[in-house]
Amino acid sequence: MKNYIYLIALLLFVGLSSCEEQLDITPVSDITSAGFWNSEEDVEAFALSIYNSYRAITNTTAYSERRADLVVSGSQADGLGDEHYHTLSQTANGQNWKNSYTALHNCNLLFQKVAEFELDAPKIKADAYLIRALIYFNLVKTFGDVPLVLEPTLEPTTEPLERTSATAIMDLRLKLILSRQ
Repeated sequence: MKNYIYLIALLLFVGLSSCEEQLDITPVSDITSAGFWNSEEDVEAFALSIYNSYRAITNTTAYSERRADLVVSGSQADGLGDEHYHTLSQTANGQNWKNSYTALHNCNLLFQKVAEFELDAPKIKADAYLIRALIYFNLVKTFGDVPLVLEPTLEPTTEPLERTSATAIMDLRLKLILSRQ
């Protein structure tokens, strides 16, 4: 009985002593887009997300070895026939552009923020241009005509992007490379 009295007293104490103002405190620090792009170190930190998202694309055999004569479906490699026989469809496992366009968004956002804040990061920008060109090269090689996106996607949209011809993408890639020399 004595334990019940202590338990009730504890619950009343905790319930009556809680304060709303203790829950309404301003965080000591927070990372937002407004406070992030201030230095070349910030650009370097964001560049890591580009490398990471590019690795998500290249850390697979779905768009390379599986589509060549190097791999054949069998008991240990079941389900590789779609890629090997070039019968890709919307239902084929893992066949989407999400990772590619996530990496492209990161590259485009880096270019926008570096220009907006007038930051000096030539090596990082060069790496991002190279990664963006490689992504488009692989997309064109694998899918042919694909949407060309050269600005970051900052607002959600329900409208599908139109495909740009593979030739136009490769010509643009070549023009961008030659303009930087």
